[in-house]
Amino acid sequence: MKKTGPIVAELRAGMREYLASLPEGARSFPECQADAGLVLGLSARGVLEGLALAPEVRDALGSARDGHWLPEIVHVAVLLALRDARFGGPAGDDALIEWVEGISRPLAVPAAGEGGPGDAAAAVRAAPEVWARFHRGTRLEVAQLGERAADLLYRHPDGIFPPVVLEWRRRVLLAMLAGAGAVTPSATLEARPGEGTAIHLAW
Repeated sequence: MKKTGPIVAELRAGMREYLASLPEGARSFPECQADAGLVLGLSARGVLEGLALAPEVRDALGSARDGHWLPEIVHVAVLLALRDARFGGPAGDDALIEWVEGISRPLAVPAAGEGGPGDAAAAVRAAPEVWARFHRGTRLEVAQLGERAADLLYRHPDGIFPPVVLEWRRRVLLAMLAGAGAVTPSATLEARPGEGTAIHLAW
């Protein structure tokens, strides 16, 4: 049964619809976690003040500490709340992504540096290990790797990541390729129900 409750019902449309789409609302997919550093950094900047958040999300934020893990749902909830309140809802997806792109560099930069400049393939090989440093319960896998292209599979439960989050992570991978010296990197997403999201890279 989906749990929305009176406080969730007061959230703006993006957040409300996202939580309502999950099998157990804000308590869904507890095994899928991410390093708490992202939301702690946002909280330290004061940008989370006044946001309408589900009680479970607010409680999780209140107990988070450096080195802790938080459910991916909490991270998504915070990003959608920011988008709804500060970036004009779905029309502000690009602005939101640009604003948080710097925070995603822990995935892009270390992976890019694994093979040195000009070695995008080495960066792709390193990406799953780097991903695992910041995420649990979801996986980034290299399904096929060539000299100028790669197919990755981002394994995650259906519905956990809305389009804006998947687009943000697509851009993280583009930044990784660019950091490894790729001049014209590209990344496309393909939904794989029951598996996650396929990511096709070229450079």
